[in-house]
Amino acid sequence: MSFAHRKLPKQIGTLGRLPASSIPQAQGQANAPAVRPVAGRAGGAAIIGRPREPGKETVIEGTLTDYIVRMLVALLVGGAVGLEREFAGKPAGIRTNMLMCIGACIFMIISIETARATGWVHDPARIGAQVVTGVGFLGAGTIIRSRFHVTGLTTAATIWVLTALGLSIGAGRILIAVAGAFFITLTLVFVRFIEKALRRLRATHVIQLSLDERRGIIGSILEIFTGLNIISEARDVNRTGETWTAVFEYATSRRRHEKLLASLSNLDGVTDITEM
Repeated sequence: MSFAHRKLPKQIGTLGRLPASSIPQAQGQANAPAVRPVAGRAGGAAIIGRPREPGKETVIEGTLTDYIVRMLVALLVGGAVGLEREFAGKPAGIRTNMLMCIGACIFMIISIETARATGWVHDPARIGAQVVTGVGFLGAGTIIRSRFHVTGLTTAATIWVLTALGLSIGAGRILIAVAGAFFITLTLVFVRFIEKALRRLRATHVIQLSLDERRGIIGSILEIFTGLNIISEARDVNRTGETWTAVFEYATSRRRHEKLLASLSNLDGVTDITEM
């Protein structure tokens, strides 16, 4: 059996070199975005997107006056949130919150200007992204864990969310930042009243009792807890000479808590009650 060799049409071999205008486009793709090569990428990598018009600034860009206005807004926003913290007697007050917000704003502006100076090759959010992780160390410094309590979590969360406001202002999203500051202040001020109402219904208490050495005194204390339907946990019991100290933790309403303190203070052998 023999096979005849036929010569392929010449057009098939030249199909890869057809001009782009001769290839029909699918319906709806006439306005497809152009492909722009990016300088500095290996292999001539490209990004699909519309070319940026020369001389036209985006929302995040701005002039020196625009940046100064953004920094002033960051100071006002940080001061508004910090005012509530200052009245509450927290360590991060007005100055701390103002510095946090304007610092994040400046970092975002520097990131934008660095990207613009390099022809938008670099990500304009690169420096700002490091602020989000770096602020965690500052927030961790405000959290204090004592023997039975953890404090400073709200202050740490406020510092973290203020950074988001500063970055938003630095990127030119001022209305988003102002709305965020309003909701943050609303949360810090008015949710506190809701927390107080909930604590009247049920809250966790820790008390330390100083006791004289008397047989059966711990049993008498536990009977008082049982009589008020309060489930308690003895966290610590120590003895110094002839004096005992016992620490109890329990969760109950404010009314039962006050009844418990009154009953314990009338108990023979209880010399001192300290709320921790």
